[in-house]
Amino acid sequence: MRYLSLAILVLNISIFSQTEVERLIKSSEEFSRRDQFAEAAEILTKAIALEPNNARLVFKRAEIFYGTAQKEKAVNDLLRAAELAPDDSDMVIRTTNLLNYFEECSASVRILDRFIAKNSKSPEVYFRRATSRSCIDDPFGASDDFLAAVELAPATLSYRSEYLKHLSALGESKRAVESITKLILLLEKKGADPKLSSLHPGFVSDLSNLYRTRALLFHANGETENEFSDLARFVQLDRTYYNYQTRAHIYVEHQMFSEAIADHTEAIRLTTDHAPIVSLLERAEVYVLAEKYAEAVADYEAALKLEGVSNKALLQKRIEEIRGMIN
Repeated sequence: MRYLSLAILVLNISIFSQTEVERLIKSSEEFSRRDQFAEAAEILTKAIALEPNNARLVFKRAEIFYGTAQKEKAVNDLLRAAELAPDDSDMVIRTTNLLNYFEECSASVRILDRFIAKNSKSPEVYFRRATSRSCIDDPFGASDDFLAAVELAPATLSYRSEYLKHLSALGESKRAVESITKLILLLEKKGADPKLSSLHPGFVSDLSNLYRTRALLFHANGETENEFSDLARFVQLDRTYYNYQTRAHIYVEHQMFSEAIADHTEAIRLTTDHAPIVSLLERAEVYVLAEKYAEAVADYEAALKLEGVSNKALLQKRIEEIRGMIN
């Protein structure tokens, strides 16, 4: 009977504590709405005293300290909240986001490392660790985490787009090429799934842009054969006006004028929503480089006949200059 009375007493204390904490939370929120943040934090401190292991209470107080620019107090609470709920993905993500804001990125990485060691299937946590690793100047570690996030959730546009931005900042090293290649192989594999590629058309565009990015790296490293192979895949995947025009510019750098002319011609054919003025003028200049002056003049004259052309006198002057080149 004595044990039963003790159990009832403990239960009553627990119920009282929960009810009191809820009341304190509401009171704190009311103070916050009135911009009385010191009072709001003080009320939460009382709630934490009743439930010292409640990570969400500690995080709520951290948010108040964050909002009032009290860095040291905020960081201490964020670390404590993460320690109290190491396996709660929502708490891990929220605490590390704010720690990154305070440039406590090393602490974020440690928290995320601990979570991932036990829970390796959360793409969002990999994505957050990638961001934290970028913050501590670990770009290739970040690449691995971005890749893991994309592999776990390939249809999530934000993961792919952030990874693409990250890759563009890796420089021209062989490790940069390796990182891009890993993503290309992954997206080629995922893109083979017709369900995925049809539901997410941006998938193909991202893959195409990756081939262009890697082609530029091959160009910088003098790997011409690999460069042209990637440029072919770049256009094959996404046959747009812009992509043909982009490849034409690269062909001109290599003095491959016939190939550049062919791509400008295809770009002109694909221009349906506006007059192909730019492509005509660019093709004309490639004709000049190829010493095909009659064709260059014909393109300039065709451009002059299009609506919306400005600086016609300048174009006419260029026509006369090209005619002067004809022997």
